[in-house]
Amino acid sequence: MVAVISNLQEQLASKDETLQNHQDQLNQRDQAIQSRDARIKILEELLRHKKIQQFAASSEKQPSQTLLFDEAELEVEIDELRDQLPEDVEEADAPPRSRKRRQRGFSDTLLRERIELTLSDEEKAGASKTFFTKVKEELEYIPAQLKVLEYWQEKAVFEQDGEERVIAAARSTHPLGKCIATPSLLAYLITSKYADGLPLYRQEQMLKRLGHEVSRTSMAHWIIRLNDVFKPLMNLMRETQNGSDYLQADETRIQVLKEDGKRAQSDKWMWVTRGGPPGKPSVLFDYDPSRGGQVPVRLLDHFQGILQADGYSGYGQVCRENGLTRIGCWDHARRKFVEASRAAPAKSKKGQPSKADVALSHIRKLYAVEKAANELSDGERYQVRQEKSLPLLNAFKAWLEKNASKVLKGSLTRKAMDYTLNQWDTLAGYCERGDLKISNAGAENAIRPFALGRKAWLFADTSQGAKASATCYSLIETAKANGLEPSAYIHHVLTHIADTARNTLALECGAACFKKSGSIRLGQVGRFNGAYVVQTYCDHNDFVLSECLYDEQKQREHVYDLVNGCFRSFPKPMISRDKYNSLSVEEQCEQEVRYREHTSEGQGKLEADSAIKEFCDLINECAPLMKNYGFHEEAEWRVVARNPNSEVLYRAANSHLVPYINLSILKHNKDALQKVIIGPNPSAQRCAASVVSALKSKGFEHAEVEISSIPFSSW
Repeated sequence: MVAVISNLQEQLASKDETLQNHQDQLNQRDQAIQSRDARIKILEELLRHKKIQQFAASSEKQPSQTLLFDEAELEVEIDELRDQLPEDVEEADAPPRSRKRRQRGFSDTLLRERIELTLSDEEKAGASKTFFTKVKEELEYIPAQLKVLEYWQEKAVFEQDGEERVIAAARSTHPLGKCIATPSLLAYLITSKYADGLPLYRQEQMLKRLGHEVSRTSMAHWIIRLNDVFKPLMNLMRETQNGSDYLQADETRIQVLKEDGKRAQSDKWMWVTRGGPPGKPSVLFDYDPSRGGQVPVRLLDHFQGILQADGYSGYGQVCRENGLTRIGCWDHARRKFVEASRAAPAKSKKGQPSKADVALSHIRKLYAVEKAANELSDGERYQVRQEKSLPLLNAFKAWLEKNASKVLKGSLTRKAMDYTLNQWDTLAGYCERGDLKISNAGAENAIRPFALGRKAWLFADTSQGAKASATCYSLIETAKANGLEPSAYIHHVLTHIADTARNTLALECGAACFKKSGSIRLGQVGRFNGAYVVQTYCDHNDFVLSECLYDEQKQREHVYDLVNGCFRSFPKPMISRDKYNSLSVEEQCEQEVRYREHTSEGQGKLEADSAIKEFCDLINECAPLMKNYGFHEEAEWRVVARNPNSEVLYRAANSHLVPYINLSILKHNKDALQKVIIGPNPSAQRCAASVVSALKSKGFEHAEVEISSIPFSSW
């Protein structure tokens, strides 16, 4: 009997174990089904999102009619979600959209022509008086046309001492030197391509219809060459922009077919920054094949302040290195919730708000505060944000933290909630000042014309073309940001960029600068009566007065000391030279690899980059001091600018612009200039006559003009 009972107990235990195994299998199957169902819901949501991206309207505006995810667990929470909606959100159907009012009349900026419809003499015979009344206005289009400008230069011949001297009327400086296109045509080509999205091959056809065929290759070459003409202006705009304390930044893709080390199909990037002094914003585009963090570091050199951008991690490096305060973009966060709301299942019941809709209602309240405070001063707007926006932000954050865990992981709504919480500190940063924007719309709106134009011209052939495109977009978007018509602005720049620099005489400052971080030629300082003035100026403006080196041995010693001084700060090798020489070839290679790795990342890279930068800066200072011994009689000195000077001007040369710094050292001390020596050149007599005339016009008629005795050599 005992044996039977024991056998039954064993069978029962075996059955229990079998049942437990089956139960475990059922639990695993249920978990697999739940995981599969969740995966299916995410994929269905993604499919709806892709269909919306492909076929639906791109506007982010949503009607107040909302949809609900078809999830059983959310059905129970509908009433709770309604209670969580802010008071200003109504569940009624959206009212019909109001039509935009049509513009009545025409702009006062348009040209007007009065056309009088008169009565004949017979019709008005016997009338006591006549008068006119305006009966209608019509808008007329004046077709474009091409015309040829013929320049005839007047010349005068003077006979003096048995010799003839010819004087010719001054010629305007063309920004490209020799070019058949006037600044107006160049401005039209740039604006048509980059503002209106008109590819060059279509402009080629349009110009042909107007009477002259200009190849698209010529137009492309003009635009690329203009990039060098505009570069001084771009540098100045970049310095001015980085001198402000608030910038917005964004980036977008561009396809460049010929880029070293990159496939034609790979992504390259167009970066844009928007900022500048109050009331004078600038929008600057910059092409770079990389999207790495080193690009913002290069673009935002010397910038100190607040940087507004989306959540892209590439801006983290410049924020760390420059100590920048970073704020986020609520447009970017809102867009994620809009995508989640629009991708909700169509079978959701009417009036059942989803969590994405609740989040959007919170965000709409933040934008409503900004709209109400739009016309206020920065100080008043700051107070409004502290009193109204901060409580709304705190309530929204609390709601996100409470509900994020209730939403399916991997869904668009969960991704939007996680993004907002992860970026919260930057998103709330706009409340710290009244002049900051709630979103990065300024930079994103500047990129939009580029994205639209990209659909028309598709790609850039070379990196030079991409850089030229960046310059053109910079000019166009800067003009638009300042309320200027882009074509007229570019025409003005092309017309005056060379003349403005040319008309600024170097005699006003007694020097001509060759490099922004280079040197200024002063001539023979030993015989320069204003030397003490120059030295005083240098002492107060971080310049160094240095003598030029004509002896080859002294030049070698100077460069040797410079190189040794710079590379003392370069990362030291990990082993001594004697130890290295005692190693085998394989061990030496291993040591070299370790050293290269050390100087390619981390602190070692920072030290190496710093030493190389110092070397390059000192080379810029050193190079202008090196002179051929054949010119030792000049005994020139140089003013060396240790730091980049922001007061750089430009004068026109034959085919380029020469930068210089206006020192104004002679403005209040005209006695400092006693003699001007004309250097060796084939037109010394004519040059001397021009200098005498220029000196008199500037009040230096007492200065003596002398031609150098050094013979001219064409080499």
